[in-house]
Amino acid sequence: MEKKSTIKTSTNGLSKELLIKRKACEKTWNVYWESISNVIKTPETCPSEDPYLIGRLFDRKTTDYQKIQSKYTSEMSKIFDQVIELDRERLKKQKQTLVDYLMHLKEWHRKELLHVERTLDQMNLVNGDEDVSNFVKKEADNLVPLQFVRNEELVRSIHVDVDRWGKIFRPGKIISSNWKPVHAIITKFGFFHFFDDAKQDAPTLTIKLSESVVNMRVPEEKYGATNVFELTIPNVGLLTLFNSTIVYPFRCENQESMIDWIVTLKRYCISTKKSGTRI
Repeated sequence: MEKKSTIKTSTNGLSKELLIKRKACEKTWNVYWESISNVIKTPETCPSEDPYLIGRLFDRKTTDYQKIQSKYTSEMSKIFDQVIELDRERLKKQKQTLVDYLMHLKEWHRKELLHVERTLDQMNLVNGDEDVSNFVKKEADNLVPLQFVRNEELVRSIHVDVDRWGKIFRPGKIISSNWKPVHAIITKFGFFHFFDDAKQDAPTLTIKLSESVVNMRVPEEKYGATNVFELTIPNVGLLTLFNSTIVYPFRCENQESMIDWIVTLKRYCISTKKSGTRI
């Protein structure tokens, strides 16, 4: 890069010097020609300046121009040789760089191919049945069966959160008078759940008691049964104009059982004053 900059500077200098000498020759020649023309037009008049001196000056400037022109030709020839040499070096370096890269790539692929061949050789030596058998023999003693011991104390601590549980009845889905037994639970967190079966994992229905009202004054003719209480969830709709109420009736086996469920539910349900519903 530095050599190119030097060559460019030298070329610009020579071209500038040649141009200056050429303009000097042209200017001197114009003055000489004008002086000679005046002498030819008026031979009887003595010129103010001898045209010979001007011609002599033109001759000297022409000689200087020829010298600088010769120098320019010689130096430019050398510069062209340098440019050719620099370009040759550039191509040589590019070629070497490309060759080095390709040789490196070739070596890398050679190593990769050797690695693949070794891997194939090792795979051909693998005996599937023997390998599995050796693995089983080696690892059999280290295998420990997964065991989980039921912690009765932990289970009891979970069920401590149950306030009341037991069997009650809900209306049938098709025939409401056909009451179905369910397993019901009231937790200390304020939730009422019932399961179709006591061993069922997820509840069939869950009610958040803080958003519901309990009613034990249910007329016998309403459901055709006694000992019935209702859990009511008011204001279910999203908009005030479409507010609706959902009522879930449940029946107990006797009046004493119903009273026990009602007393427990009232601990968590909306109070009668807040709900505005008669219980």
